[in-house]
Amino acid sequence: AEHWDFEGKAICIPLISSAGHGKAEINRIHYQEGRFALATTMCALFVKDEKLVRPRYLHIFLSTMSKELLVPLMCGATNVKMSSSQLGDVQIPLPDIARQDEVIESFLIETQAVEILLAASTLISASADQDVIDFAERAKHDAEGLLATAKKRTNITHFVPS
Repeated sequence: AEHWDFEGKAICIPLISSAGHGKAEINRIHYQEGRFALATTMCALFVKDEKLVRPRYLHIFLSTMSKELLVPLMCGATNVKMSSSQLGDVQIPLPDIARQDEVIESFLIETQAVEILLAASTLISASADQDVIDFAERAKHDAEGLLATAKKRTNITHFVPS
């Protein structure tokens, strides 16, 4: 884009259903840092005090709970949508900052380790070079270890209502 509307760390939430005609659904909530533009079909949610709430923690929680917390806010027979003003009523559990940081780190470890596993598996199956295969096998083994470690840490499921 040649311009931007916002700057900072934000959670970008679709206001219009991604499922189409008459069905309420949110497929993806975005996390954005820096300068960005935003379509009128989305809203940007900023935190007031990052000493109390980490934006990425908020993103992880809302992404995990979007079907339970956000989709029910949507209404309409044809164009299913919600108003950004409704988001002010959504209640979110806020652990202390250290626990929010641990949730964020666990999330990043898990998502990046999965990407490493996929890349390593692709290299293993695509390469005939034994050095490449050996490297990819080590990367795969290390990523599996990271995933096992991440599962033992505090993650967002500790704060999701049962």
